[in-house]
Amino acid sequence: MTRITIDDFVKATHSIYKSTVLAFKRARQLNDEGHAPTIEAKGEKITTIALKEVILGNVIPCESKEFKVEE
Repeated sequence: MTRITIDDFVKATHSIYKSTVLAFKRARQLNDEGHAPTIEAKGEKITTIALKEVILGNVIPCESKEFKVEE
């Protein structure tokens, strides 16, 4: 399992708040709306998947307070 560090998490959006909100919205999208993860997620929790997607840059914040998922 890859270790998730706070430094990597903050580098994604240059703000701990933006990164947290982005990961939260993505986790809800994965859980509630049934979207497929953009990374291999065998046996991982939804929050961990969302955090990794933010760190890898697969989930990008947009100007309209939404986000875009890069596949």
